[in-house]
Amino acid sequence: MTRRYMHHRAELQMSPRRLPSKCLRARTVLLAAVVAAQVLHAGVHFTPDEYRSRRDALRARIDTVGLAVLASAETALRSGDVSYPYRQSSDLLYLAGITRPGTFLVVLGSPIDLGGRNVRDLLFIPPYSEMRARITGEAMTLQEATTVSGADTVLENGGLGAFLAKILAVKRVLYHSAFQPPFVVDWLNNRILFIERDAEKMLKEKFPGLAVKPVSPLVASLRVVKSHNEVAAVEEAARVTCDGVMALLRAAHPGVFEYELQAVLESTFRREGAQRTGFPSIIGSGPNSTRVHYDANTRRTQKGDVIVVDIGAEVDGYTADVTRTFPVDGHFTAAQRKLYTIVLEAQKAAIAAVKPGVHIRAVDKAGRDVIDRAGFKKYLTHFLSHSVGLDVHDPGLTGMGAGDSLRAGMVITIEPGIYIPAGADDVDLSYWDTGIRIEDDVLVTPDGCRVLTTGVPKEAEEIESLVGNSD
Repeated sequence: MTRRYMHHRAELQMSPRRLPSKCLRARTVLLAAVVAAQVLHAGVHFTPDEYRSRRDALRARIDTVGLAVLASAETALRSGDVSYPYRQSSDLLYLAGITRPGTFLVVLGSPIDLGGRNVRDLLFIPPYSEMRARITGEAMTLQEATTVSGADTVLENGGLGAFLAKILAVKRVLYHSAFQPPFVVDWLNNRILFIERDAEKMLKEKFPGLAVKPVSPLVASLRVVKSHNEVAAVEEAARVTCDGVMALLRAAHPGVFEYELQAVLESTFRREGAQRTGFPSIIGSGPNSTRVHYDANTRRTQKGDVIVVDIGAEVDGYTADVTRTFPVDGHFTAAQRKLYTIVLEAQKAAIAAVKPGVHIRAVDKAGRDVIDRAGFKKYLTHFLSHSVGLDVHDPGLTGMGAGDSLRAGMVITIEPGIYIPAGADDVDLSYWDTGIRIEDDVLVTPDGCRVLTTGVPKEAEEIESLVGNSD
């Protein structure tokens, strides 16, 4: 950051009352420039028009006498006065692009008059705090929120309660985002307090005749098929993820700890502009390779191990999801190579089946049949695909609002695997403690599909040649 930029930011954080009147116009111009720069850095793929279009699509699914209210994710307390790094609710991020906590979005089924303006949606955000802006840089003005989201009206969140009390008196249907969590455990009295259920009950008592419904299925139905810009975001996340895997492969050698490989991977993500991982990184070596969602990453690798890395960088809210399996010493054993070849053949068969109109279970079957014929049916313990996007397990397929048939614009994973733990009594012990999974992200196109994660190879010989090779 240049000194000039820092100087302008300091000026912009001053209250307008402290600026001479002749500076107000300059302040407004500078504010717009800084916000544009922030949006370009944090959300290069998305514009206010796209967020407006998404809200219009949601509005079309809401009763004209209804409204939807979506709350931001809560800040999660780690301990004392320290919180976990904040990540916005995916639905709110999808509809408004605002990354700050304490934000609420209201989408109206039909417009209302508000101060002489025709308003279709409102955004409520925390009051701007100059002190918070100086300390953390995380404060957002009403104008900044408007610039990012394109909302018709942006107000301070202290006014949300009064607004809802007034609008619910005339609206008949309320769609709302889920409470997180929907219940809490009162362990002192050995009971469960159902916060969401009780909140809905109170609303219905206060506004007789009001129907209260979840908004998540409606938003999920919009998120299934990705826009051109969303695909670009996933592709960028895929590029960064593949670069991370390549760096990890080159750093691998017997004796390295799983967490050391994780550090190589995730430092590459951050260096290349990813904001975070899309989910906890899985670096499973030896016996841990057979544990599908192992993410402790504490074991020291040994010669002869295979390592399963299942990881994803998150860029502009969108994550990739890639898995590669490799021998830590650069050479598959005969048993490991046999399993790897079977899994790779299964993945290729499943990818070949991907096209619009195909039932996702037919894709799963195409890959599963390869593993079944090879005699390892019982060691494939999961479905071969899921949607990916703002969440690593995005809405779609058998999830909310999508059905089971593929459509052009969907982004899915293809991830067959074989996992044979020690002690398996129907295979040779040379297969024990061997897990193999290969996963790629695949865009469904009008005439078939396109693999988005080609930045890291998956043929056995290519994988072997990369391990420990820093050239």
